[in-house]
Amino acid sequence: MIAGSGNLYAGFDLGGTKLSMSLLERTGEVVRRENIKMPSNISSAGGLNAAGGAIALVARSGYLPDIKAMTFAIAGYSDKGELYNFEQSIRREFSNVGILNFMPDYQIFFHSRWPGFTIDTPALNTSVDEDGGSIKIIIICGTGSVVMASAKNEVGEDEFYKIFGGGPITSDPGSGFDLGLRFLRKFGIESALGALDCRVASLAAAYGCDNLGDIAFEVKPGSAQAVSKIASFAPLMLEISENVEGTPYFEETLAAVKNIAMGVRHILKNNFKNCIDKPVKILFNGSVLLKSDFYKNIMKRYLKSYINAGSLEFFEVNEDVSVICARYSIAAGAEV
Repeated sequence: MIAGSGNLYAGFDLGGTKLSMSLLERTGEVVRRENIKMPSNISSAGGLNAAGGAIALVARSGYLPDIKAMTFAIAGYSDKGELYNFEQSIRREFSNVGILNFMPDYQIFFHSRWPGFTIDTPALNTSVDEDGGSIKIIIICGTGSVVMASAKNEVGEDEFYKIFGGGPITSDPGSGFDLGLRFLRKFGIESALGALDCRVASLAAAYGCDNLGDIAFEVKPGSAQAVSKIASFAPLMLEISENVEGTPYFEETLAAVKNIAMGVRHILKNNFKNCIDKPVKILFNGSVLLKSDFYKNIMKRYLKSYINAGSLEFFEVNEDVSVICARYSIAAGAEV
């Protein structure tokens, strides 16, 4: 592959259910945006499969010779073996690209400048806190979940703390996988006992949950698609929780949210002194949180009750993460 004009910058968001790509000019103008529905979390899909999806998107665009820098926001970053497979595949295929950046999907937000807590022009260095004293928290609830917090220490340096993000089985509470698994367990047991509420059965049937045998086959352990498939039941779990009173699904949803809120409280309690004197700004990201006002409102209520802060503000990621990654590629390219 022969390098061409080198005037484009690429960003990729590798999530649990989709892979998105954005190509930007140095001016920030979007040249191309595209996504494919496929599991791209390297822990569940595998590094080679995730890399193959990214390679396919670039090849289909026809712009590879023009790309100077690429940035990949990767879900499942803690899986070092699959991360290695992903990075090596990308480096071999895109050897003509001068700059390749790899980072956890949550980290890209801390490489951005935040007026308030909205996404603006990113910088290579850690985030610049305009008010100099706030604690900033990222909560991602997609197929998986993670909580990150950042604040300035006594000498003005950024300190970062993370909880969860270790994988769907032993971590990632409040995620699509967590909600989906809670639904499937409850739905399967109630169905077997003949105790399924007719309202739940009706919503589940409309969602395509007619055959428990088929569902069990789709989510069986060892299947490469199992994690994403289980997470795909989260919207149904939330719909039932919101619209059907008197069932245990709502309590299960509350338990999922509570675990995330406890994680936030744990970070603040153990790492930040006198947080009651500082404003706390929380950014929501991830398809489960962003697509459900019902879920967001429950999350906000728990966080407000768990966080003892002088002020508490909530924000939402309002654009595709691949665009943010592409802007980071521009900043990286400018440094070379």
